[in-house]
Amino acid sequence: MTTAFGVDPVKIIQGLGKSKVLVKPLYSKVSNDAELGRQVIRDAIFTAFARRISYLHSQKAPIWRYYFSYVQERLRESQPGVPHGGEIAFMMDTGNNCGCMSAPFTKADSDLVRRTGDSWVAFARTGNPQTPALPEWSKDSVSNDRVLEFSETVIARKSFMQPRLNALILGLKAAD
Repeated sequence: MTTAFGVDPVKIIQGLGKSKVLVKPLYSKVSNDAELGRQVIRDAIFTAFARRISYLHSQKAPIWRYYFSYVQERLRESQPGVPHGGEIAFMMDTGNNCGCMSAPFTKADSDLVRRTGDSWVAFARTGNPQTPALPEWSKDSVSNDRVLEFSETVIARKSFMQPRLNALILGLKAAD
């Protein structure tokens, strides 16, 4: 059994009962309850909160939001997604010497390390993460929903996961 923070994702979905029909359309490409639960937990805990915090901060300062979905090349057949904090070894270029990765980096992994690390250095130096190796990384705000997704290719996205994140944020507010 794979858990997320000690919670079985299948039990989360089973616990929804008939309400599952409200969640399932938000994850139309997901075919089983384990993966549906994993993605709902990920989005409720991380993705929705990152967007909410980004929107709040964007009222006072420029914000660049990212989504890291890159799974190491050698792990793609066995790992369904990126664990919490999985991007850190890429951003800090520590993957080959931290003892924290399940497999050594391939050339493709190292290429992403360079691109992500360079953007973090650019941000530290200038306050803007844009580098020539990245697509245009627009600022994020309520009126300009933008995300740079670090995946097998780096992609600038508009209105990223908007329907599901809106639903999760609304649900989290209602539960408050």
